[in-house]
Amino acid sequence: MRQYSSIYFWSLCIITFSCSLFSEEPQEIIVLNLETTLKRALQYNREILSSLDAKERAEMDVSVAYSAFDLAIIPSGDLGYIGGGTAGQGLAYTAGVDLIKKLACGTRISINPYYQKFNYKYHPNVNTVITQPLLRGLGKRYTHAQTAAAKFALRSSLRSFQMAQSRLILRAITSLYEIAKMEKNVLLYKESYERIKKFHQASIVKERIGMGDPLDTYRASIELTQAEDSLNSAKEQLQEKEDALRDLLAFSADTQFRVEVPIVHTPSPIKLDEAVETALKHRLEIDQAEDQVAEDRRLSKIAKNRLLPELNLVVNYSNIAPDQVFTETWVKKRQSSYGFGFTTSSDVNSPGNKAAYEQSLTEIDSAIRDVEQTKATLTFEVRRALRNLERALEKIELQQKQIKMSEGELRLAQIKFDRGMTNNFDMIQAEKSFRGSEMNCWQAVIDHMIGEYQLLATLGLLVEKQSIGDN
Repeated sequence: MRQYSSIYFWSLCIITFSCSLFSEEPQEIIVLNLETTLKRALQYNREILSSLDAKERAEMDVSVAYSAFDLAIIPSGDLGYIGGGTAGQGLAYTAGVDLIKKLACGTRISINPYYQKFNYKYHPNVNTVITQPLLRGLGKRYTHAQTAAAKFALRSSLRSFQMAQSRLILRAITSLYEIAKMEKNVLLYKESYERIKKFHQASIVKERIGMGDPLDTYRASIELTQAEDSLNSAKEQLQEKEDALRDLLAFSADTQFRVEVPIVHTPSPIKLDEAVETALKHRLEIDQAEDQVAEDRRLSKIAKNRLLPELNLVVNYSNIAPDQVFTETWVKKRQSSYGFGFTTSSDVNSPGNKAAYEQSLTEIDSAIRDVEQTKATLTFEVRRALRNLERALEKIELQQKQIKMSEGELRLAQIKFDRGMTNNFDMIQAEKSFRGSEMNCWQAVIDHMIGEYQLLATLGLLVEKQSIGDN
């Protein structure tokens, strides 16, 4: 018997030790305030990272567009054999390199040094060609069309990135305050449940001693069930809000956190005219709309330039000294040739280019209307944000008064019920009124807090406006 007891003891020790080894440590609870939440969101949010990738791609597109003006070095060559009686030339090959440079004014310079062997002779040559557009393609506006388009796309992506940051910050702040609101709702529902539970117990006791009506007990039971259901619903809503914040901050599903945000509401001191002026000055949508007008005008000028005929000035220079001995090609006097002339190749009837130019003029008119529409939309957004703040502040004041009246009504109903002067109907109604006033007041406070940040976002002040660059 002692042997079995000893085995049981040591087995229990081994199991306990194993459980202690494999037991997980309690997970640390992360404290989320405004600073830590916004920092986390801007670093790890998946949407903001995608927007950042788009900005980086636009930056690379600008580099690619500018690479068209870099010096191009293109090696070339061929090797073969030409036969056929007296006309045969034997082994033939060419080896050289093309050096091509495109200038901002449209000039294209091509230098082609190469060695060529055919007909049993060496032909070292340097061929230089300079092409200058005189009508179509002349000027920096035309030659830098791709770089200007890439820079416009980059400016647009930078503005989109900043606007995405502003939207993300507003979403994160709203999510924090929504969680704070739901936590308060859970607490209020829990307090209400506990009060109704006491009412229910008191109704049962009164019914047993003959001082109460079974209807009071039945009514209290129904109200208790509803209060419990409301409490459970509030807990589920809180869980949904917490999961949404986890997704927003790229947390894992089992991450535990605690929200700490200030709950202080203050009247907005800004006036409507000042707010509208601030929004028109700082909102990136205005900058983007005006930049779109400038871009459409640039594209229209390019489309107009394409209506011109193509006329190029071409200057060429060549230096060669053929000989059967390779080294002799550098000793003997080399032969040079040069020339210049004009080339043209244009479609006299170009309906496509004409239609493109007419369309570009329409795009300009549309972009100008978009600017006016953007200004009008922002003005309405500012007015709506200010109205929401005013209504929330008025609602806070009304609900604070309502809380005091509901609290007095509940206290009076409780006294009358305890003394048997009335049934629990008045008390239950007073409880509902008191609970509703508390929740409405808290809802108004949170709405006002969120509205303050929404106003900052509407004014373009939620994120510091960064310099975009030249147009």
